[in-house]
Amino acid sequence: MVHLAEVLVSAEKYKPEEGEKRVNAAAAELKGGAKFSEVVKKYSDDPNAEQGGDIGPQKMSAIAPSIAGALSKLEPNEYTDPIHVRSGWVILRLIERFSPGIPAFDEVEPRVQELLYNQRMEPKLREYLTHLRKDSYIFLAPGYVDAGTETPGAALTSERTQ
Repeated sequence: MVHLAEVLVSAEKYKPEEGEKRVNAAAAELKGGAKFSEVVKKYSDDPNAEQGGDIGPQKMSAIAPSIAGALSKLEPNEYTDPIHVRSGWVILRLIERFSPGIPAFDEVEPRVQELLYNQRMEPKLREYLTHLRKDSYIFLAPGYVDAGTETPGAALTSERTQ
Protein backbone atom coordinates (compact mmCIF):
# COMPACT_ATOMS: atom_id res chain seq x y z
CA MET A 1 0.00 0.00 0.00
CA VAL A 2 0.99 3.58 -0.58
CA HIS A 3 -0.35 6.85 0.87
CA LEU A 4 -0.72 9.42 -1.91
CA ALA A 5 -1.54 13.05 -2.58
CA GLU A 6 -2.32 14.41 -6.02
CA VAL A 7 -2.58 17.44 -8.25
CA LEU A 8 -5.43 16.69 -10.66
CA VAL A 9 -6.06 18.81 -13.73
CA SER A 10 -9.47 17.81 -15.06
CA ALA A 11 -10.00 16.93 -18.73
CA GLU A 12 -13.65 17.97 -18.38
CA LYS A 13 -12.80 21.46 -17.21
CA TYR A 14 -9.98 22.23 -19.68
CA LYS A 15 -9.31 21.58 -23.33
CA PRO A 16 -6.40 19.14 -23.90
CA GLU A 17 -3.85 21.87 -24.69
CA GLU A 18 -4.93 24.05 -21.74
CA GLY A 19 -4.91 21.11 -19.34
CA GLU A 20 -1.45 20.04 -20.45
CA LYS A 21 -0.13 23.60 -20.04
CA ARG A 22 -1.68 23.80 -16.58
CA VAL A 23 -0.20 20.50 -15.34
CA ASN A 24 3.20 21.38 -16.81
CA ALA A 25 3.09 24.74 -15.00
CA ALA A 26 2.33 22.88 -11.76
CA ALA A 27 5.25 20.50 -12.38
CA ALA A 28 7.55 23.44 -13.10
CA GLU A 29 6.60 25.11 -9.81
CA LEU A 30 7.26 21.86 -7.94
CA LYS A 31 10.67 21.51 -9.57
CA GLY A 32 11.31 25.15 -8.65
CA GLY A 33 10.88 24.28 -4.97
CA ALA A 34 7.25 25.25 -4.31
CA LYS A 35 5.40 23.40 -1.55
CA PHE A 36 3.23 20.57 -2.84
CA SER A 37 0.20 21.73 -0.82
CA GLU A 38 0.41 25.23 -2.32
CA VAL A 39 0.65 23.85 -5.86
CA VAL A 40 -2.37 21.62 -5.15
CA LYS A 41 -4.46 24.58 -3.99
CA LYS A 42 -3.42 26.63 -7.01
CA TYR A 43 -3.78 24.05 -9.81
CA SER A 44 -5.79 21.03 -8.68
CA ASP A 45 -9.42 20.47 -9.65
CA ASP A 46 -9.82 17.62 -7.18
CA PRO A 47 -12.38 18.09 -4.38
CA ASN A 48 -9.73 17.26 -1.76
CA ALA A 49 -7.43 20.10 -2.87
CA GLU A 50 -8.06 21.97 0.40
CA GLN A 51 -6.59 19.00 2.32
CA GLY A 52 -3.35 19.23 0.35
CA GLY A 53 -4.56 16.79 -2.31
CA ASP A 54 -4.44 13.85 0.11
CA ILE A 55 -6.22 10.85 -1.42
CA GLY A 56 -5.26 8.49 1.38
CA PRO A 57 -3.82 4.98 1.33
CA GLN A 58 -4.20 3.03 -1.91
CA LYS A 59 -3.48 -0.61 -2.70
CA MET A 60 -0.75 -0.95 -5.32
CA SER A 61 -2.76 -3.75 -6.95
CA ALA A 62 -5.65 -1.32 -7.54
CA ILE A 63 -3.45 1.26 -9.27
CA ALA A 64 -2.98 1.22 -13.05
CA PRO A 65 0.31 -0.47 -14.05
CA SER A 66 1.73 2.66 -15.71
CA ILE A 67 1.11 4.70 -12.55
CA ALA A 68 2.31 1.89 -10.26
CA GLY A 69 5.57 1.76 -12.23
CA ALA A 70 6.13 5.48 -11.71
CA LEU A 71 5.32 5.18 -8.00
CA SER A 72 7.68 2.25 -7.48
CA LYS A 73 10.64 4.52 -8.32
CA LEU A 74 9.71 7.15 -5.72
CA GLU A 75 10.93 7.67 -2.18
CA PRO A 76 8.56 9.26 0.38
CA ASN A 77 7.85 12.96 -0.30
CA GLU A 78 8.91 12.67 -3.95
CA TYR A 79 6.43 13.17 -6.79
CA THR A 80 5.89 11.88 -10.30
CA ASP A 81 6.10 13.78 -13.55
CA PRO A 82 2.68 14.65 -15.03
CA ILE A 83 0.77 11.50 -16.01
CA HIS A 84 -2.12 11.51 -18.49
CA VAL A 85 -5.15 9.55 -17.17
CA ARG A 86 -8.78 9.26 -18.30
CA SER A 87 -9.95 12.08 -16.03
CA GLY A 88 -7.13 14.45 -17.02
CA TRP A 89 -3.56 14.79 -15.80
CA VAL A 90 -2.13 13.98 -12.38
CA ILE A 91 1.03 14.57 -10.45
CA LEU A 92 1.22 12.09 -7.57
CA ARG A 93 3.22 12.58 -4.39
CA LEU A 94 4.22 9.55 -2.33
CA ILE A 95 3.58 10.41 1.31
CA GLU A 96 4.30 6.99 2.80
CA ARG A 97 4.89 3.43 1.67
CA PHE A 98 3.49 0.53 3.73
CA SER A 99 5.09 -2.93 3.62
CA PRO A 100 2.86 -5.98 3.36
CA GLY A 101 2.48 -8.21 6.41
CA ILE A 102 3.73 -7.39 9.87
CA PRO A 103 5.66 -4.11 9.74
CA ALA A 104 9.28 -3.98 10.83
CA PHE A 105 10.02 -2.45 14.23
CA ASP A 106 11.86 0.46 12.59
CA GLU A 107 8.70 1.39 10.68
CA VAL A 108 6.38 1.48 13.68
CA GLU A 109 8.76 2.67 16.40
CA PRO A 110 8.12 6.43 15.86
CA ARG A 111 4.34 5.92 15.90
CA VAL A 112 4.49 3.81 19.06
CA GLN A 113 6.72 6.36 20.79
CA GLU A 114 4.37 9.20 19.84
CA LEU A 115 1.34 7.28 21.06
CA LEU A 116 2.95 6.43 24.40
CA TYR A 117 4.23 9.99 24.80
CA ASN A 118 0.79 11.47 24.16
CA GLN A 119 -0.91 9.03 26.55
CA ARG A 120 1.32 10.16 29.39
CA MET A 121 1.78 13.79 28.39
CA GLU A 122 -1.83 14.92 27.95
CA PRO A 123 -3.01 14.22 31.54
CA LYS A 124 0.18 15.71 33.02
CA LEU A 125 -0.15 18.80 30.82
CA ARG A 126 -3.79 19.26 31.86
CA GLU A 127 -2.75 18.87 35.52
CA TYR A 128 0.04 21.44 35.13
CA LEU A 129 -2.22 23.96 33.38
CA THR A 130 -4.86 23.52 36.08
CA HIS A 131 -2.20 24.16 38.74
CA LEU A 132 -1.10 27.34 36.94
CA ARG A 133 -4.70 28.56 36.73
CA LYS A 134 -5.20 28.04 40.48
CA ASP A 135 -2.03 29.98 41.32
CA SER A 136 -2.77 32.89 38.98
CA TYR A 137 -5.13 35.83 39.25
CA ILE A 138 -7.88 35.61 36.68
CA PHE A 139 -10.69 38.14 36.49
CA LEU A 140 -13.72 36.58 34.90
CA ALA A 141 -16.12 39.19 33.54
CA PRO A 142 -19.81 38.62 34.24
CA GLY A 143 -21.49 36.43 31.65
CA TYR A 144 -18.34 34.55 30.61
CA VAL A 145 -17.54 30.94 31.42
CA ASP A 146 -13.95 29.87 32.06
CA ALA A 147 -13.62 26.75 29.92
CA GLY A 148 -10.15 26.06 31.34
CA THR A 149 -11.29 25.20 34.85
CA GLU A 150 -11.37 21.63 36.12
CA THR A 151 -15.14 21.69 35.86
CA PRO A 152 -16.21 24.26 33.22
CA GLY A 153 -19.07 26.41 34.41
CA ALA A 154 -18.29 25.81 38.09
CA ALA A 155 -17.12 29.40 38.48
CA LEU A 156 -20.37 30.64 36.97
CA THR A 157 -22.57 28.58 39.28
CA SER A 158 -20.50 29.53 42.36
CA GLU A 159 -20.92 33.25 41.49
CA ARG A 160 -24.69 32.88 41.35
CA THR A 161 -24.88 31.13 44.72
CA GLN A 162 -22.93 33.90 46.49
